[in-house]
Parts: sequence; C-alpha cells; structure tokens
Amino acid sequence: MYRSEEMNNFGRFKATGEEKLEQYLCDTTLPILDLEKVCVVSTMARFHYDGFDDADLKEVDWDFVVIDEASMIPLVYITYVIDRCPHAKVIIAGDPFQIEPIVHEELWKDENIYTMVGLNDFTNPKTEPCQFEITNLITQYRSVPTIGEMFSHYAYNGALTHNRSKESQRKLHLDDLKIKPINFVTFPVKQYETLYQSHRLSTSNVHIYSVLLVFEFLKYLAKQISKNHKEEFYKIGVICPYRAQAEMINKIWEQRTNKAENVEVSIGTVHGFQGDECDIIIAVYNPPASGMKMMADKTFMNRKNILNVAVSRAKDYLFLLMPNKEYDCFNNLAEIRTIGNIVVENHLDCAMFTTDYLEVVLFHHPKFIEENSFVTTHQLTNVYTEPSTRYEVRIDENSVDVQLGFDNLNTFFSTN
Repeated sequence: MYRSEEMNNFGRFKATGEEKLEQYLCDTTLPILDLEKVCVVSTMARFHYDGFDDADLKEVDWDFVVIDEASMIPLVYITYVIDRCPHAKVIIAGDPFQIEPIVHEELWKDENIYTMVGLNDFTNPKTEPCQFEITNLITQYRSVPTIGEMFSHYAYNGALTHNRSKESQRKLHLDDLKIKPINFVTFPVKQYETLYQSHRLSTSNVHIYSVLLVFEFLKYLAKQISKNHKEEFYKIGVICPYRAQAEMINKIWEQRTNKAENVEVSIGTVHGFQGDECDIIIAVYNPPASGMKMMADKTFMNRKNILNVAVSRAKDYLFLLMPNKEYDCFNNLAEIRTIGNIVVENHLDCAMFTTDYLEVVLFHHPKFIEENSFVTTHQLTNVYTEPSTRYEVRIDENSVDVQLGFDNLNTFFSTN
C-alpha cells in the first residue's frame, strides 16, 4: 500500500474508498519504533493481531489511545486494549445510548464499556467503581431543531443543544403531500391476512404491505425531487429493524426502471446506519411475526438504543412508519409510543398520515396496493408466467418470490 511522503508519521490500515484518506495508507514496513511521533488509525479487531515489521500494535508503548464508536465494541475487545496499554491515556469516545455490540453469547449481550462502568445518565454522568473524567458534548450538528428536540428528550433528558436553525431546513416540495420535519405514517397489521400480517422469513421478519408501500413511496419521492428540485441532491435512508424487511425493499428498489440522478437511496438495518446521516430518513417499524405479547421488551421494536440511532440519522425530514392502533399488540410498542408522546407533549412540528391517505396521494385510491397485489404461499411446484397484477408475492419460512407487473419492470427474484 502507498505511504504518504508528506505525512510519514501517519499510518492507516485498510483501504477506505475515500480519495483524501487513501494517500495516508501505509504498509507493514513503516518503521514505527524509529519515529519520534506517529499516529496509526486502525480497527479494534486489528489491534489484537496486526502491526508493523518492527512491532505489533499491541506491543507499542502508546501515549494516547483513542477508541471511537465505543458503544458498539464488544467488552472483551475494549478491555483487552486498555489492559495492553497501561501507560497510555485512553480516550473513549462514543454515545452510551446508541447501538450495543453484536454478540452471540447471551451473558454478554447488551454489555459494553458504558454498562461496565455504570454510565447511564447524560445530564449527571457518574461511573463506578471510581469516577472517571467525563466530557459531555451536548451540541448536535446533524438535525434540524424539531428532530433534534425529539431525540434529545427521548434519550438525553432534553440536554442537547442544536447547531442548526429552523431556517436551515431544506424546503422539500411534494405535490399533494404537506410534510413536516417529523411525519408519522401508520399501517395495518392483521394476523390472518397474508398481505398485512408479519411473516417469519428464515431467522428474520418481514411485513409485505409495508415493503410495497415503502417502495412506492420511494418512487414518489424520487419523482418529486427530480421534478421540483432538479438542481439539488437528496440522500434518502430507509432503516428497518429486521434484515429480511431491508433486503426485500432493497431488491425491489433495485429493479426500478426510472432512476433519478439527483437522488441516492440507502436501505438497510439500523446497524449499518450508525455514524451515517441522510437528508430524509424513513424508519420502518414492522413488528415480529411472533407478535409482541411475550417478551416485548426484548424485541428490536422496544430497544431504546436501536430507535434512538434510527431517528437521529435524519437531517431534515423523518418518516416513522409504525403499526396503527388496530394492531393487537399496539399497547406493547412502548418505545415508539414514547417517541410519539414526546412529539405531542413538546408541541414539535409533525404530521400524521394513514396509509389510506398516503395511497390516495400516490395512486388516487385508498386501497390500491391491496387491490393490485396477490400474496400466497409457495407450493411444492411453482410455475411462473407473466404477472397478472402489479405485485405477485409467494412466501414461506425460507424465501419470498416477487413478480412485478404493470408499470414496474417485469422481473423475478428470490431472497433467502
């Protein structure tokens, strides 16, 4: 890898894809012990095994160790680094109220450096067994004040201040749809109707109606931005609690024929969005197929850190898609309801839409998706011809097949 001659005391492992950073990549021949000053940027995992010809990373007597995004790092990794750097001043940067590490051992789930020291209060931070030095960074720079106030009250006891002004919000004009910085869209979840029920797909969950609605809404947004904001570029993020939901939306979105050059859409789970930001965020809260009557507090839908990361990715506009009040487990959606109460109690600028209303805007018909979809289970033998309706969906516990018809591209795919 290339090593910059202008900054030969700076090292970075692994290609980044960023042109400005690529010039600072180094290889393992960098004589790290011979340099009076050196800064090496690496991942947490590499610290345990990687290094240079004259020293491994864990063998260098570092003066400072800076650990970023600390909430996501498994406790065993971060404590190993601290143990191997007894003379270093360790600076742990991150947010205790964002995503915890992904681990498979039940005993270590939800555990990170913040839970180890008992740091769980943003306004009066204390640690144990001793009080560590803590610097609170309370100004958020990403979101307009309305969105910032929402997640400030939700996760940070209302302590955040906002660098952006109300006037800095991008003015997104949509024909026939008057949106606010925060927008709630409620969709039906019905246990015995295939289009509207939650399905278990492999080890994940998917809700077909909200998948199709989000796809059509994305098409509408892209068309409106291309029409009304030709000279502007918008980044839209779709955040789902479950991998199957994200994959199904993404694969259908990839098949579209009309693409707007000034719109970029990213679709994924919340874990892929930590550290990212978008002009518009669509947060989709499809419930699990098993419902939320048992162990509701253990589901993604009721994980405060998960929801906090999702809503705080939005710069200018946030759309929260959630089950409507007819959902039989609506009362168990504790965290989403908390967010809604915060918006109402603090008189934040928001709009509320039903999917019937949104479908009228999109199709001039309140039940267009229902009347133009055919959803069934897989059979032992499946023979596919041209789709007879806009969406033909066949689903079982292992895969879902979708055929797109009418003005969509006639195509076929399967997701496992």
